[in-house]
Amino acid sequence: MAAHQIIAGALNKGEHVFGVGSVEGIQFTACAVGSDLVILASNFDRVQVIPAPQSTNDIEYRLVTSVSCCNDSGKIAATYGTVIRVFEPTHNITTKAAHNLNYRWFETQMIQATGTVNSILWAMDGLRLMVVCQDQLFLYQHRFLNGSSSPSRSSAPVMFCIAEEVGI
Repeated sequence: MAAHQIIAGALNKGEHVFGVGSVEGIQFTACAVGSDLVILASNFDRVQVIPAPQSTNDIEYRLVTSVSCCNDSGKIAATYGTVIRVFEPTHNITTKAAHNLNYRWFETQMIQATGTVNSILWAMDGLRLMVVCQDQLFLYQHRFLNGSSSPSRSSAPVMFCIAEEVGI
């Protein structure tokens, strides 16, 4: 049995360790399995295994802690402690698979969060990504949505804080 093979119950511990998305109407599932992100077709055939980045030796930052898939664009966001990696599908014309999910996902962006990421969620066609870090909610959005390509615009995310009310 190969080390990257999916075994029943082998998903990482947590609430957001898998996501269901689609690319051009073809559904897929992305799962957090140890330090790997595993992409499965709708019939659970393995499509691709994306290993953790080798840039750190700290096991806490090599485990996939949260996964979110976009239903419109097929993008996948996976978190590794404080790091968010974004993957986008590219059509793979060299392979014809029985499940018709002839795509490969490649990392297109890496975001360093301010703290440990608890959860992520795609919104609006894969152009916005909501990120929960401890008691803060961040909204990252694509430059295209800013309405201007002016370099003077801030690239900082919109930030909301969740705080308890005091003294009612």
